[in-house]
Amino acid sequence: MLKKVRRAVEEFALIGRGDKILVALSGGPDSVALLAALLKLAGEYDATVAAAHLNHGLRGEAEVEEGFVRELCARRTTPLTVGRADIPARKKGSGRSTEDMARLARYEFLEHTAATTGAHRIALGHHRQDQAETVLMNLFRGSGSEGLKGMTPLRNGRFIRPLLHIERREIMAFLAQEGLDWVTDRSNDDPRHLRNRIRHELLPLLRRDYNRNMDRALARTAALLGEEDEFFQERVRRLVKDWNIVAAPEGFSLEADRIQALPAALSRRLVKHLLERLAPEGQGIYFNHVQAVLELARTPRPSGRLHLPRGLEARRDYGRLLLARRETAGDDPVFAYAAAIPGELTIMETGDTLTFRIGPVVSGPHGEGAGDCPASRGRPWTPNGVSAGASARANYGDPLPEIDAPVTATAWLDGDRTGTSVTVRNLRPGDRMRPLGMAGEKKLQDIFVDRKIGRRERRRLPLIVAAGMIAWIPGVCVHEEMKIVPETKRILRIDYRRRA
Repeated sequence: MLKKVRRAVEEFALIGRGDKILVALSGGPDSVALLAALLKLAGEYDATVAAAHLNHGLRGEAEVEEGFVRELCARRTTPLTVGRADIPARKKGSGRSTEDMARLARYEFLEHTAATTGAHRIALGHHRQDQAETVLMNLFRGSGSEGLKGMTPLRNGRFIRPLLHIERREIMAFLAQEGLDWVTDRSNDDPRHLRNRIRHELLPLLRRDYNRNMDRALARTAALLGEEDEFFQERVRRLVKDWNIVAAPEGFSLEADRIQALPAALSRRLVKHLLERLAPEGQGIYFNHVQAVLELARTPRPSGRLHLPRGLEARRDYGRLLLARRETAGDDPVFAYAAAIPGELTIMETGDTLTFRIGPVVSGPHGEGAGDCPASRGRPWTPNGVSAGASARANYGDPLPEIDAPVTATAWLDGDRTGTSVTVRNLRPGDRMRPLGMAGEKKLQDIFVDRKIGRRERRRLPLIVAAGMIAWIPGVCVHEEMKIVPETKRILRIDYRRRA
């Protein structure tokens, strides 16, 4: 067994030189064997080993198990941290099962202990039979390849499972060879738990009547699916980067049509990835939740709302899909800033940035360049999300240097009319303006409806207010009286950079 543990450590880079390893020690045979094996191998990696034990207080044997662990670590001069958790109290009102809450408390305890003791790795005693059980459990839940990959030897760069490819019989033989005792957790025989029924009823049946190497076959399937899952995860990471999807205060905002254009497998992975980033502990997001969000993205209706578990919400607002925590999903930002010209302004409530530059007209015909990106390449940006990053130079010349950062929308305004006293704020009741080319004013509410801009997006968009009028709405329109005319002497250029 020791050779297999060493091979796993090398193949999956589970231990680095000089690492401090914290072993999750329950007192059962798997964790006792894990502790003994790592103590034997630690010297080869100049590593140190400590142990952590959480007393859940759920069974009468809990005190006996704690006493056994204390005695074992004392005999082996292994540092030990013991914690206690009141699972029934934590479970109240959580909506979680006792088993799920105990698992959560255990991982929280291990993370905290590792942080306080300076441990680099947390070692868990899962073996091949545990992997087979996990794969079957996830199969019954309707998991995709992400769930059917089961457990991995290395998770989050911190949790290691050196015994994952080792049979339980090999562990028992190692314990006998080393003369090691262990304690038995009688809850592992309770048929009320699905895992126990799989362990004691289903897997023996499958080994006897279908494939005597069923555990190995399931572990091999998990390993293959794990490789495919890593491929998809890399694609999702690349997609998040390419689309510049970052967490704004209100959550993640995406363009619904871009999600619809993705292959189904990739769109599911993307939505699940974003929901798990929002969910507490990153758990509780399943296929039916992801599928419901994708259906919301595809709906022909301009708006809709979907309540999800773990306090999450998905909202469709015209062309945009918002994924957020419910406590923030209904909070509309309210902001107003005085802009310095020239200068840069960051709207703290949204993370969006505006850059103001003013200078003399250089050359070129007037009347062009009033509005959004007059010489933009490709489609202009709109708040409903068509294409971002369209920056351009007006054909009358640009009196100031270009901005290095990607620009979402740009306006060239008559600087003589705007002056240098400019306010940036968001929508207020009764706001009106005269869009470029129109004879009279129009309510912003009507402009937004005409342009199919969602309600939440309307509250986010900055309004550029100058000379007592709304001079520009990025990506929407410019005020007629702010356009560049033959008499214009100065041009105010505004670049809007939107945080995704």
